[in-house]
Amino acid sequence: MGEVVLSAFLQVLFQVIADLVKEELQSTSGLQNERRSLISDVGMIQAVLRGAEKMQLSELQKLWFSELKDVSYDATDVLDEYTYEIQRHQVIQLAPVRNSSLFSQLSLRRQIFMHDMEKKIKDIANRIACIKEKRLTFQVDVHGHTGQHHESRSPQQSSNFPPTFVYGRHDDQHKIVEMLLQSDLKPNVAVLPILGDACMGKTTVAQLDFNDERVSLRYSKAKITASIIESIEGKTFSSNLSTLQMHLAERLKDTRYLLVLDDYWRESWYDWHGKLKLPLLKGAVGSKIIVTTRSAVVARVLGTSTPYRLQHLQDEDCWWLFCYFSQGTEAHTYDFQDISRLREDVIRKCRGVPFVAVCLGLRVHQENDRSKWTAILHEENWDSTGHLIGALRLSYAQLDSHLKPCFAYSSVVPQNFLLEEEWLIQHWMAQGFIQPNPNESETIEDTARSYFRSLVGRSFFQTAHVDSTGERQSYSLSEMMRDLAIHVSGEDCKCSIIDGPYNIPEKVRYLTVVFNMPTSQDMFEVISGGKRLHTLIVVGGSEHFSS
Repeated sequence: MGEVVLSAFLQVLFQVIADLVKEELQSTSGLQNERRSLISDVGMIQAVLRGAEKMQLSELQKLWFSELKDVSYDATDVLDEYTYEIQRHQVIQLAPVRNSSLFSQLSLRRQIFMHDMEKKIKDIANRIACIKEKRLTFQVDVHGHTGQHHESRSPQQSSNFPPTFVYGRHDDQHKIVEMLLQSDLKPNVAVLPILGDACMGKTTVAQLDFNDERVSLRYSKAKITASIIESIEGKTFSSNLSTLQMHLAERLKDTRYLLVLDDYWRESWYDWHGKLKLPLLKGAVGSKIIVTTRSAVVARVLGTSTPYRLQHLQDEDCWWLFCYFSQGTEAHTYDFQDISRLREDVIRKCRGVPFVAVCLGLRVHQENDRSKWTAILHEENWDSTGHLIGALRLSYAQLDSHLKPCFAYSSVVPQNFLLEEEWLIQHWMAQGFIQPNPNESETIEDTARSYFRSLVGRSFFQTAHVDSTGERQSYSLSEMMRDLAIHVSGEDCKCSIIDGPYNIPEKVRYLTVVFNMPTSQDMFEVISGGKRLHTLIVVGGSEHFSS
């Protein structure tokens, strides 16, 4: 289970447990001690999960959270079974009579069921209590202060030094420079967002623009100091925010400057318009701010113009990038025959993402035997340095806690599947991922739709098709984002292509099976093997759903 993904489903599970314990066990006299113990222990564990959300964990801590996940699923199974039986009693024939105290005492079946349930719930309470006590042995506390490092942000890059080798982005550079050189009378300071998915080269393009000779002649290039960012983030600094704002405003007064805010994440309107932007307005007419971001919300909050959307690279540009980083030269001179297959594999793997081309090139560069390069490209763990998945995980780590299980669950969506918003949010609601807002009058469906649109705005889902009316849209999960969903969901979710005998993985909870061909295996036999399965989605026909 990955470091930043431990709470994707855990927080939801323990919220479900907390709700069931408080509501369903309230009237069960034989379980009041366990109920009180569970309420206390579950509350403590929920606090631990909130604190540990972005921690990097030791192996011992990972094992603790793995045990916690196992018992949480077992607890929800037991409590679901208990709740179902209680609800069944409310709708049976002659319910008032059969639910009377005398009848319940005389019913052997009910007595056996309650005895078994009490035993199971007491066992769950003891297991949770034991796991909670283990926490004290390796310092996982409610705030996550264990001395471990948190998930780090992308390595900082300087705008003073342009990238040494770039393919396929000079047209983007030219268009953005033209936008920067346009004469603006209002407002004094214009903000140009560069919007794009993870690893698309937003920082590279910003560096190219920042160091363009035409831009250098026009602007005084200012950089925001770390102290201001630290103040906005609420970290300790020797001077207060007001003093820093005054200092920056004085420095920029009547100066036409170009400022680059790279990899900007904060979506709060107040953080930008009420804090950071104020001193920047002192610049002269024509000042420009470039903001690179993965979030359409950031682009909308900060931008004074339409965002420049960075598109995927052309296949040929990806191939050239791979050649350069695999050989250290722009010329692709290979001494083996199957170069056409290698090129096809590189293009298929890159999917228009420059960072992938670079990672692939660096990976095969370590192998002197070039006949093995094609095999390396087919490896699932070709990202041996973890740079790509690390960059993608940063996007996931920035999500609010309530959105994480929703995105992680999308790993059950088959590759190339076009999904509709309503289909996915119905799944989220059934799994208990949607948290009703007690302060709002909106329905749970409306809340779920706001979750979905937040993920679309952060580029986790892409609009794939709009019907002729413009009202009905289909969405897709890019291969890169699907890889991220698979990574963060771990062993909880699985989407399997079935073309032969198949056994459901032991710990999988949410499963999609895709039948590409007729199979002699009994489907009911397959289902019965999923002892811990919560969700089963069956798709037949083809693994390609784009049509």
